[in-house]
Amino acid sequence: MRRIVIEYDEVKNRNVAMGRSSIEPVFKRIISWLHKDGEMTWKEIKCPQKSFYGMKGYYNTLGVSVLFYNRTKNEWHKNLPN
Repeated sequence: MRRIVIEYDEVKNRNVAMGRSSIEPVFKRIISWLHKDGEMTWKEIKCPQKSFYGMKGYYNTLGVSVLFYNRTKNEWHKNLPN
């Protein structure tokens, strides 16, 4: 069974002119997990897509489940990062 994990960090951006701040996800890396013969192995892989939506769609069309990992909050989820 193969699973894809997309890791990202949350970075706070400030817009001084508008007087607002926002938290935006910043892509870190993609890891492919493989469970074979009772052993888990992983490797870092590349993706031709650049957006989170594109990455999830790319791997879902290949029939591989995708999880997102927020490294800042140490949280796992299936939904796209905000």
